[in-house]
Amino acid sequence: MATKKTAKPKSARAAKKTSKKKAASKEAATKKTSKKKAATKKTATKKAATKKAAVKKTSKKKAATKKAATKKTSKKAATKKTSKKAATKKAVSKKKDPVVQASEGVDPDKLSAVLEVILPESSSTRAAASAAASVWAISSEKTQDVRAAIRVRDSLAEDVVREELAEFAEEEAPAAIANLRSSRDPFGFFREELAREELHSGDLQAGWRYQNQRLRHELVRGIDNDEVREVERQLGFDFPPSYRDFVLEWGGGELYTRPEGGYRLLSPLEVLPEVRDRLGGLMSQPYLPIIDLGCADYLCLNTSQPKKGGEFPLWSWHCGVPERRVADTFLRWLKQIVEAKGEPFWWAAGAQ
Repeated sequence: MATKKTAKPKSARAAKKTSKKKAASKEAATKKTSKKKAATKKTATKKAATKKAAVKKTSKKKAATKKAATKKTSKKAATKKTSKKAATKKAVSKKKDPVVQASEGVDPDKLSAVLEVILPESSSTRAAASAAASVWAISSEKTQDVRAAIRVRDSLAEDVVREELAEFAEEEAPAAIANLRSSRDPFGFFREELAREELHSGDLQAGWRYQNQRLRHELVRGIDNDEVREVERQLGFDFPPSYRDFVLEWGGGELYTRPEGGYRLLSPLEVLPEVRDRLGGLMSQPYLPIIDLGCADYLCLNTSQPKKGGEFPLWSWHCGVPERRVADTFLRWLKQIVEAKGEPFWWAAGAQ
């Protein structure tokens, strides 16, 4: 006997169909919402990128405008300074006594000392002036005396300069310096370097020095011969002649001043404290520091390699390690550093 299938109630089929329809609608709504969110996020990202680009462009534009304004101001100031300098020079040339007029209110002794270093003069006059007063420059104390002396140098006529410096030549030279003098001055080239104009167009550090009231070379007076002898006694050997002659006339200081520091020349009185205190005994014989390059770098005398005439070669010394020979003598190094306009020539040249 055949079994008769029982038909599903109509209401159950309708409910299932409605459920499927709702699920489909929900899925479609979810997809639509996801697409909308993605579109919104993309739009926000695009807006942020556009805003960032606009800010960057504005910043660049502002920086360029500021730079142009600064350049214009500097140019204007330089023009004004040049005009003022020309007017001052013209006015000074008309006066009977330009030295008195230009140095009004400045200590005459200090002014004369600074003039010995920065005024242009002939080699013979310079030698006489140095023998009389032991050429020096301001080292640590920076006052208006330096700037006043520079103004005098810029304004004085050449004949007035020579007339003033000739007075020094008539005085008796100190014994320690007179003993060094010969018909051929070994430091003539250095005296010419000291006389070179401070605000030289080819000197990249001239602007910084002018703003900070610094000189290109800041040297102190020579030290006494007896003091040198005492240090040599403690060391057990004599300093090389070229270094010894230099410190008797210029007792140390700094060459080629610059923001990161120049070449600090150590006087014999500073050598032992440098080894004992600053270096903490890290450097030992046969090396003896005489030039501080900064950052634990030095140029040292290598006393184990004596040369003819009692000279010692200079070696570079970096963080406790002697690296290379830089020059045969101190005088040779001084000539080369002047020729290189203060640049560390030994790095380009390599070991000698």
